[in-house]
Amino acid sequence: MTDAKPVNPHVAQTCTAGPIGLGAFGMTTILLNFLNADLIGKDSITLIICYGMFHGGMIQVLAGMWEVYRGNIFGACAFTSYGGFWMGFALFEILMVVTDLPVPAKDGKVVWLCVWGIFTSVMFIVTLNAN
Repeated sequence: MTDAKPVNPHVAQTCTAGPIGLGAFGMTTILLNFLNADLIGKDSITLIICYGMFHGGMIQVLAGMWEVYRGNIFGACAFTSYGGFWMGFALFEILMVVTDLPVPAKDGKVVWLCVWGIFTSVMFIVTLNAN
């Protein structure tokens, strides 16, 4: 029998970052889907991009680092990955407006989103094994 390492009482009393991370992801996703479903005007993209960069992106990365501190590797992986997704998506949209870069083919965006779909599927399967 191995001796378990005692839990640091400071870490044990630190609250989880799950609610803020999930809230940031959910609200940003809903806003983008309102735009995609034409429920809000296309001129709202600037608001959604700013919100996605900071709330959907930065807040999730911070939540992921908080989960690293707590020792929750799954939460850390999920929040930092999806935070990076939103920051990358926002940067992509910003670069398409402020630079002369050629617009990528739709195939490129489809492949990018498919990779994220696979990642999400793997994360879902991992949650089934964890609970």
